Amino acid sequence: MKAYVADTILGLFVLNEHGEVLDGERFEGPGEAVESITGVDRGALPKPLERLIPRLRRYELLVTDNPGIMDLLRREGLKVELVKVSEVIGGFRDSLPEYALSIGLIERPEELGELERTILYEIAKRKVKGVSARRDLYAAQMIRALDDIDRSINVFSGRIREWYGFHFPELDKMVDSHEVYAKLILRMGRRSDWSLEALRGMGIPDGEAERLVGAALNSIGGEISDEDLDTLQSFCRATITLFETRGVIALSLERAMTEAAPNLASIIGPTIAARLISLAGGIDNLAKMPASTIQVLGAEKALFRALKTGSRPPKHGVIFQYAPLHQSPRWQRGKIARTLAAKIAIAARLDAYEGEFRGEELREDLERRIAEIRARYKSPPKRERRHGRRRKGKTP
Repeated sequence: MKAYVADTILGLFVLNEHGEVLDGERFEGPGEAVESITGVDRGALPKPLERLIPRLRRYELLVTDNPGIMDLLRREGLKVELVKVSEVIGGFRDSLPEYALSIGLIERPEELGELERTILYEIAKRKVKGVSARRDLYAAQMIRALDDIDRSINVFSGRIREWYGFHFPELDKMVDSHEVYAKLILRMGRRSDWSLEALRGMGIPDGEAERLVGAALNSIGGEISDEDLDTLQSFCRATITLFETRGVIALSLERAMTEAAPNLASIIGPTIAARLISLAGGIDNLAKMPASTIQVLGAEKALFRALKTGSRPPKHGVIFQYAPLHQSPRWQRGKIARTLAAKIAIAARLDAYEGEFRGEELREDLERRIAEIRARYKSPPKRERRHGRRRKGKTP
């Protein structure tokens, strides 16, 4: 005997070919309805269906229009047919208010609409909450925050160097690190207060400390007032805080990427992986992209310019930050970029669809392929010489 399984907001119902109810399991309330509907979407067996399955075994064939229910029933060993449209199931859903009134589930037809709105609202809220909790989206925000902090640090550090340069101009070329430069101002203050002991206390090597003290003693810079120095040191303190915040976010990003995209992070590192996820709008979107799109992700402006002007299209986008790629000779980069993009596509799909961890295997394959490219294409390809055309009216 064939039976139809109809899932509704009131419960699960078993129908005959005439749309008459043979059996069913009603939801005990809106909460169970939400749990059941979202559970089916996740592939989890909801309790009402679990209670109904023993009684479904009496039917030779079950028909449903819900792929999730089909998968769950087949998992239990039942024979199930999936249909896109069923007049029996669709007709029952259309007449659900009348059926609910007839068996006393509701007192007026409007109650069913109110119940449906309540259930759909809760389902939507859970889905939004689930998306908001995704670690890959948090990682995307972290990498954007790092970019914002880096821009601020560069602007602030430039201002600090120019500001303190009036007092100690020689220091600018002697200290490359912006963070060390700001810490020196905060710790040492005026150039007349610079000492070997204080510099050694900051971990500066003896030779470097002696050079700095010597430059401070012989500086051609002007004097700085107490008020100006206090203001500058406050600015340095804020900049150093940015450096510390950057370190905290970078560490959190590494942990987040290890959880959200372990395969991707293993191949190209957490920073580049997070940039790709940020540009794609999530690991799911990245997993849906072909390798050719991943290869130029982040180079959209150059790609559109090439399409508009007919110039050469870009060979790579943000993946150019991958060290073995940007350190390779230019004639090898296109081949390495294609290989890298293909491995990224595989890793993204594994991470998006919760596949096994194959990061080490993919990384080893990538490194082996890069080594083959470097060995095979050691020398740049020979370019054909192009002879210019003679201009009309000119004779040699």
